[in-house]
Amino acid sequence: FFQVLPLFLSLSGLVYTVRAQGLTASLTGTVQDQSKAVVPGGDIVLTHQGTGTVRRTVTNANGFFSIVGIPAGVYDLSIEVPGFAKWVRTGITLYAGDKVNVPDITLSVAAAQQQVEVVAAGAAVIPVDTGEKAQVITDRQIQNLAVLGRSADELLKILPGVVYTNPDDAGAPAGFTVQFNRGIGNYNVAGTRNTQVANISDGANVIDPGCNCGSAVTPNMDMLQEVKVQTSNFAAENALGPVVFNAVSKSGTSDFHGEAYIYARNSVFNSRDWRNNFFNTRKPEDSFYFPGFNIGGPLTKGGKKLFFFAGFELQRQNHDLGVRPAVVPTEAMRKGDFTDAAYISSLNGYDANLVPKNDEEGNNNWSGKPITANMLQGGRINPNAMDNIINPEHRHQELARVDWDISEKTKVYTRFNHEFQASPYPFTLWWYNSNDVPWPGQVKGEYNTWSSSTSLVNVIDPTTTNEVVFAATYWGMPHQIRDPKAVSRKALGYPYRGLYKQNTTDVVPNFTDWGGGVADFIQPGGLDDPTIFGNKLLLSVRDNYSKVVRTHTMKFGFFFEYVTNDE
Repeated sequence: FFQVLPLFLSLSGLVYTVRAQGLTASLTGTVQDQSKAVVPGGDIVLTHQGTGTVRRTVTNANGFFSIVGIPAGVYDLSIEVPGFAKWVRTGITLYAGDKVNVPDITLSVAAAQQQVEVVAAGAAVIPVDTGEKAQVITDRQIQNLAVLGRSADELLKILPGVVYTNPDDAGAPAGFTVQFNRGIGNYNVAGTRNTQVANISDGANVIDPGCNCGSAVTPNMDMLQEVKVQTSNFAAENALGPVVFNAVSKSGTSDFHGEAYIYARNSVFNSRDWRNNFFNTRKPEDSFYFPGFNIGGPLTKGGKKLFFFAGFELQRQNHDLGVRPAVVPTEAMRKGDFTDAAYISSLNGYDANLVPKNDEEGNNNWSGKPITANMLQGGRINPNAMDNIINPEHRHQELARVDWDISEKTKVYTRFNHEFQASPYPFTLWWYNSNDVPWPGQVKGEYNTWSSSTSLVNVIDPTTTNEVVFAATYWGMPHQIRDPKAVSRKALGYPYRGLYKQNTTDVVPNFTDWGGGVADFIQPGGLDDPTIFGNKLLLSVRDNYSKVVRTHTMKFGFFFEYVTNDE
């Protein structure tokens, strides 16, 4: 494989984000003078380095201050009290869900034009007010760590306590292709099952509720600021779990920034693995091309109130589904001649005595007799074929986000993420057995998914803050038979309707031995009635109300989620 690095990159400023599901941070501290006496009435100003947006509060009678609902990012903190020198600490980095206390805030008596500035070190401002066990994957790590595909889910494998357990049907590792049903469900975190990871994107639950395994929107590597994985002891405001995967998208700053890029993998350097050599098939001829761009910046003149970020990526995936050996009928068998007992017995020891599974009415024939002279009528055999398939799995993704700094007390953001994927299923819908042969009906799914979240943070007074988040996620997953005549009983002249007399479908019956070596020919029922579909909707609302009393910050709230999984 080879990878083409981004063709163009021009970045300026930092990214600004607001989040929910425990994704906003809080900052506390106690202001003292040089005699260790607390200092009430101090003006506290927290300024985001990328956008210049500010949050203000004042110290209470205990010299204590608390700022909650803070978007993740890098901040400067300043404190001013009449008669004291201005105190400034720069470079305070807040990650998703952090609860940070700023230590050693000591004011000195002012001299003329005096200011005390402290540059924050990593150990100087660390989360100390929570016992949660969590890991943060920063934007720098997201950009610099090597991954196979386009999803930040792959970065789970660098964290302690994470085990990768679920390769795809062709044996390829996670991230080999970008798909809705891949990613988060490939990992076991902290000893939990791979269905026990809550998948959160900017406060919206984007998990597939039908299996707790997939993701409605991909946490795209070039559209993310950070990922936080919480495994235990996190706050009650995190309603989902037991493991929480929080992805936070980028957004605009006071300066324009953007990039254009293409990532590529091609089969030119592929080698033949042992299966290619053993079955004498060609080497994998897959290819993956991911061109895209994003841009962010201010929406208004002066760049102080409205900020935007938009990203688009086209994902052209030609996926090698791997070598799939299967037992298929010989030319004589296709004519109903099963007299070659030696050949039949050589097929991994299969019984050469052929017994009809069903009678002419479609009922189970448990007491059947071997077929007379080992001969079947030609109409009861359907020819099969197999191939080494390169499957086109093309998709595209769009993300847009707007942040509005209404005032120093009121902040709003809204984010919309959309994806479309065309998914042909040459074998069985949703899963493959190792001995499948292509299903001639050619099932195809066309998936439309989207996720939206909106957050409003309102500072009611210096001791009271309220944060409310609305989120919605939708899956539209219709599947259709592209060539119904190829599997039509009427078109093929196949009179047998299957196991049950009331079966009215025109699709030829399935057969499978579930991996025993005989070629599978199977699809879930309902593809022609009129189609198999999946319509899924997740709606949620969350509210956090924070109140500072003396040196304590109390938080109250609720979380409501409505889930529809109509399949």
